[in-house]
Amino acid sequence: MFRARWLKESAERTVQCMRATNKSCGAKRTLITVGGGARDCKRASVRNTFGRTESWTKQVRFNSITSSTDGTTVPEDVAKLSIDDYHTHAEATFEQVLEELDAFFEEQRIMEAEVDEEAGVMEINCSEGTYVINKQPPTKQIWLSSPISGPKRFDYHAGQWVCLRDGVKLADLLQTEMSQMYGEFKWTKPF
Repeated sequence: MFRARWLKESAERTVQCMRATNKSCGAKRTLITVGGGARDCKRASVRNTFGRTESWTKQVRFNSITSSTDGTTVPEDVAKLSIDDYHTHAEATFEQVLEELDAFFEEQRIMEAEVDEEAGVMEINCSEGTYVINKQPPTKQIWLSSPISGPKRFDYHAGQWVCLRDGVKLADLLQTEMSQMYGEFKWTKPF
């Protein structure tokens, strides 16, 4: 029942988008099928006025607030973040995490912990397991897999990496979990 309702709503949104897109050229298209591939796109097959079937794809951003794909509730600064700005902020964050955790582990003489970064993927090996932090340029997010709190996706919002689903900040989450394992840990600046 839910899937049928979702398909109907999805088809209606797709037709509305197609009408808006093709209004200026006056093309008439009839919806045949609607489907979704990955969570970030919608596909529709349409029959045009000449009877030919054509595929139509509309790229939409995955919205981690409501798990919908229409992108309506994504904060404006997140939606308008350029890919260049994303890379700048993500690189600065990765550098800070790498340098500060490496220095912390060395100062505290924590030999079992290690931080390594290669090709946009950072691994933090700790007593509780392995953290994996990686960049996701298509969605302009940083993804974290934590052995303690599980997976989260972070968007660059209001100057910090924030999980839009629950409001948790990447810096706060890592700081809390490192402090739980190894004693007092603080970042020199928020990210």
